[in-house]
Amino acid sequence: TAVRLLREAGAIIIGKAHTHEFALGVTTPQSRNPWDTSRDPGGSSGGSAISVSTGMSFLSVGTDTRASIRVPASLCGTLGYKPTYGLVSTDGIVTLSWSMDHTGLMGRTSEDVAIMMNIIQGVDSKDSGTLDLPDDDYTDYLFKDVSGLRVGLAVEALEGADPETLRTFNACVETFRSLGVEVVETKLPSADDFRLANNLGLIISRVEAAAYQRAFPDAGPLYIKQVFEQLDEASKVTGVDYITAQRFRAEFQERMLAELEGFDAFIMPTTLVPAVKAEDTEQYLTILSRNCIPWSMIGFPTLSVPAGLTSGGLPVGAQLVAAPFDDGIILALASALESATEDLRPYRGP
Repeated sequence: TAVRLLREAGAIIIGKAHTHEFALGVTTPQSRNPWDTSRDPGGSSGGSAISVSTGMSFLSVGTDTRASIRVPASLCGTLGYKPTYGLVSTDGIVTLSWSMDHTGLMGRTSEDVAIMMNIIQGVDSKDSGTLDLPDDDYTDYLFKDVSGLRVGLAVEALEGADPETLRTFNACVETFRSLGVEVVETKLPSADDFRLANNLGLIISRVEAAAYQRAFPDAGPLYIKQVFEQLDEASKVTGVDYITAQRFRAEFQERMLAELEGFDAFIMPTTLVPAVKAEDTEQYLTILSRNCIPWSMIGFPTLSVPAGLTSGGLPVGAQLVAAPFDDGIILALASALESATEDLRPYRGP
């Protein structure tokens, strides 16, 4: 549906981008990061990020079930936006997790993705998860004065961050403060929240993926090793485990909604490390997605915006999170950051 709407609006579709098999990973095998071709671009929508980062396309469509838009956006220096669950149809996307799958957007700037969002938003009879809401004009949120907005700095999201990532992210936070944004430390989500949301979010997404893949009982030998192992592990999860994960999900969502009553948005590093060497990705799978999975699990809008470069010239992303349907707030913040740091924008490409 998203591709059809883009074509109807006059967009030129140049091709399909490479992704991880079934979007079931935070890497993109056989692809390399354009900032350093010895490194991985992140995933699963790594091809989408590469396309935008190298200038092959202005925009790209991807998917985000756990972290698959925001991780490659952060590692490749593009803007990656996962809208509120239900705002964009997932029709045409091979199901991974029916309750966590999102259609995601990548672009060079917040203006790019706002224009794209205007086109692909809306209820779709082919996706029962879409919401019948009035269309919004997301470009209305751009180039606004963001002074006075209150943003919660999730301190537990900094735990374990690479020093270069932390330095670049902290500079981004100071830029927001210079724009008049009130950035206040918050202890929520807690360390336990991040741990449980990651562990239980994996249970939900893997079990739902395994349920879908049961339609192909003889396909086992055809899966790549990483996908086969996840599906095999999911087949051993009990119904009690799945229900426990869903109960935490509802409770976590309720607490985060309550916390965001005191903030306009949260901010944290998108990933704890910059792009890693391609041969080392197995060591970083959970580290790359740690700060992203909680928000996919509860369907909150999130956006990874380029925060700057490490001293080694690798992009770092800052993740902005808002309450459902407050997508405009994170677009406004991203737009303000871009205007204030134009000379540092990594998405212009290597």
